[in-house]
This record gives sequence, C-alpha cells and structure tokens, in this order.
Amino acid sequence: MGARSLVYVLDDEWLRLNTHAIGRLACSHCVATRAFDCGVDTAGHVPPPQPVGSDHGCDSWHHLPDHGLVKAMVWEYPESAVRQGAREYLEFAVEKRRLPLVLMARANRVLTGEPGLVEEFTVVLDREPTHAEVDALCRSHPRCHIDGRRVSEVTVLSQGSQALTRMLHDLRRLGFAPAPLTLSDRLR
Repeated sequence: MGARSLVYVLDDEWLRLNTHAIGRLACSHCVATRAFDCGVDTAGHVPPPQPVGSDHGCDSWHHLPDHGLVKAMVWEYPESAVRQGAREYLEFAVEKRRLPLVLMARANRVLTGEPGLVEEFTVVLDREPTHAEVDALCRSHPRCHIDGRRVSEVTVLSQGSQALTRMLHDLRRLGFAPAPLTLSDRLR
C-alpha cells in the first residue's frame, strides 16, 4: 500500500464482526471484500457513528467513520498505526520533526507511553533568534518547535511545569525577555 492509497477507519461494529483485525485502519480492498449488511435488530449490533435514514438499510459503509490518505490516517490514529506496523515511521518523523506540533505530541505520547496531558505553550520573544540560538534551544529542548514563519515565537510541549521553567531559564540566559506564556492547546 502506497502513501497515496486511501485508508478507511473501522468502527466498533467492524471490529466486532472481524475479530482478526489488528487495528482500526483498513485498505479499500479489505473494506470491499469484507462488506456486510447489518440489521439494527441483530444481537450485539453497534450502531454506526452517523444515524442512518429510515428509508435506507444499514450496511458496512455506514460503519466507516473516517477515511483519508495513509499518512493522514497514521497521524490521526497513531495507536492503531503502531499496532499495525507503523512504529518505525512514526519514530522517524517525530525524530526529524517533520509534522505539525499537535500531531508530534500525539505520536510521541503513543510511542513513549507517557500518561497524562501534554500542553503546548507559546512563548513570544522580544527579538528574532539567531540560527545558533535556535540550534542551541532545539538541542537542549527536543520538544521545542520554532515556526519558520514566526521565528519570534517558540512553542514548547510540556508534561509539567519543569520543562517549561527550564526553557524560560534558557531563554533568559541567551538574553531574551520572553513575554507571558499563552496556553495554545491541550492535547489528550
């Protein structure tokens, strides 16, 4: 399956009927060859995510809550992707920081097994950092992200105040006067 192949996300009814499935991600061939008609009156039936109109029957296609390209679905459903063999790909992308920060945090949580919330903070700097300063920050803070379009901002992923405090200390040591923090997003 190539990176541009379409992947479907299976809901609980698919997993109930296909006990051999390893995860929630399935190629179009698997979805087409394992199609089923489901009756709402069937024992143990799990209703589809979206209500089905009364004039239409319920079938396997109603039980596919999401679909997209392989890469997008791996990032959207990293738990399933790891179970289905994408661990090395996720590790490589996280290490190379080749993805948006929110997805990096989600993948990192799955890969490391760290429990709890990951918080994303944005620190606004009083000046643009030099390349050497950016390199020094990223080396000492692997969860630091500096957006190339807004280089006067540093985003930090933190699972506690300790990493954030250390980042602020390092910024001040480099001669920055960071503005008050803003909590950008909470990630689960």
